[in-house]
Amino acid sequence: MTFSIYLKIMETIKQKFIVTTEEAGQRLDKFLLSKFSSFSRSKIQKLIEKSVTVKPFDSAMLRSGNNAHRLKTGDIVVIKFAGAKPFRLEPNPDLVVPVIFENNDYLIINKPAGMVVHPGEGHLKQDTLANWLVARYPEIRNIGPAFAPPSPKATDGRSKAAVGKPNPLRPGIVHRLDKETSGVMVVAKINEFYEFIREQFDKRKVKKTYLAWVKGEVKLGMGRISKPIKRGKGFKWVVMEQKPSTRSARSGSNVFFPKRSEVEVRVGSKDRVAITNYKVLKRETKKTLLEIKPLTGRMHQIRVHLSSIGHPVLGDTIYGKDNKGPLLLHAWRIQFMDLDGDTKEYEAARPQYF
Repeated sequence: MTFSIYLKIMETIKQKFIVTTEEAGQRLDKFLLSKFSSFSRSKIQKLIEKSVTVKPFDSAMLRSGNNAHRLKTGDIVVIKFAGAKPFRLEPNPDLVVPVIFENNDYLIINKPAGMVVHPGEGHLKQDTLANWLVARYPEIRNIGPAFAPPSPKATDGRSKAAVGKPNPLRPGIVHRLDKETSGVMVVAKINEFYEFIREQFDKRKVKKTYLAWVKGEVKLGMGRISKPIKRGKGFKWVVMEQKPSTRSARSGSNVFFPKRSEVEVRVGSKDRVAITNYKVLKRETKKTLLEIKPLTGRMHQIRVHLSSIGHPVLGDTIYGKDNKGPLLLHAWRIQFMDLDGDTKEYEAARPQYF
């Protein structure tokens, strides 16, 4: 079975046309129809109303009506519309990614800070971890949910990981790190392992440990932040604030230790359960080094949680005030089970600036 290695990305397409002498005198709508033969007349008319400009501006256009406006030689017609652009993942052998370990089943890498894991609508560039992967391992294009074999443990014949459309931009990629976050990642080299490790992630059996320098001196030696997360405005995620339990109130901590019922979210709710454990490793003036173990894997979870208790990660320009990069958050260790049933743990060296 094969799948296209192209992915159509929706984006705003902007095109500009300069009216020639031969085209002068044409109505605006007929001029655009000649440029976009696949568009209907009604679609062109709607675009003219909202998304077409003619330069230099002519007040006669208002009197004659936009569609019927007659163009002149040298007029510049600009049109914007939503369209699908094919994007192909290209190998980039110039990228550098440290390899910690590899065998026939999987690969352990230390993702550099500043590297995006794979292209997407917000990053249509050929400078991602995925580009490095297909350059070094061309066969990895065929590793992922569209190719993974059915799981015998799933009631419908396939596990959650294998359900869905193929994504040619994520070859072998099982999990992600934020662009600014450095550290350890596991990448599948065969579909059997992809399915096996994906199921471990789904069941929260993969143990991940992070290191982070945070703003301020954290008072408690260890704690748990248990706050549901929901999508806020723009790119941000926010926590659902709750009243602290009696335990945290007695300790004077601003970290929540809610009862189980307080962190569960109703089916269909947009708020997602999120739990983060932390331990203080080192305190310095106005900053603290934490060892962090998230029990759930929500987007920006660690950053959102630490910011919510008044200790944002240093360098976090999204969730921390007056912060400047680099982001001092590092995926330090990862532990999982391999195909032989053995527990494996790998560690990624911290960046020099950490």
